[in-house]
Amino acid sequence: MEGRIIGQIVEGELKGCEIYGSYLIEFKPSPKVEIAQNVRGTLEGVISCFCQ
Repeated sequence: MEGRIIGQIVEGELKGCEIYGSYLIEFKPSPKVEIAQNVRGTLEGVISCFCQ
């Protein structure tokens, strides 16, 4: 499963900054268990704030 994450920080020191990221998650579902096991993934992103 892969996709993008785009959002805005709403609390804390970085409030108002934007988040841009991409993720890749790999897992092998087991027919005996409803919860996936052996989950591996990568998340890459950046936080962007306007200069003041």
